[in-house]
Amino acid sequence: MAKGWRAYTPGTLHPVTEHTVELSFRQTNDLSRQVQHITWRFDLPDTRQETSMALRWVFKEEFQLLLRIAGFRAWTLYGDFDRSEFDRGATELVWIAGP
Repeated sequence: MAKGWRAYTPGTLHPVTEHTVELSFRQTNDLSRQVQHITWRFDLPDTRQETSMALRWVFKEEFQLLLRIAGFRAWTLYGDFDRSEFDRGATELVWIAGP
């Protein structure tokens, strides 16, 4: 694996060609802008494709302020899509907001 790339899956079969697809990625984090830059690499036996994306993360307190500014007065925060409690071990920020 090239420097900076990390394997995402050990190899998955392509649903049409049934060739093995190796998926890897590399990422950098811009802490001052709260942006994560990710490049995904798909290696097939005869070709390589790459695609990039940028994600901006939002902190809990920042999102609460944005909800207030947008006019929401009630919301609930969960730690995952199964509506489990938000705590230090939470893997997601799942918000349900209302007027």
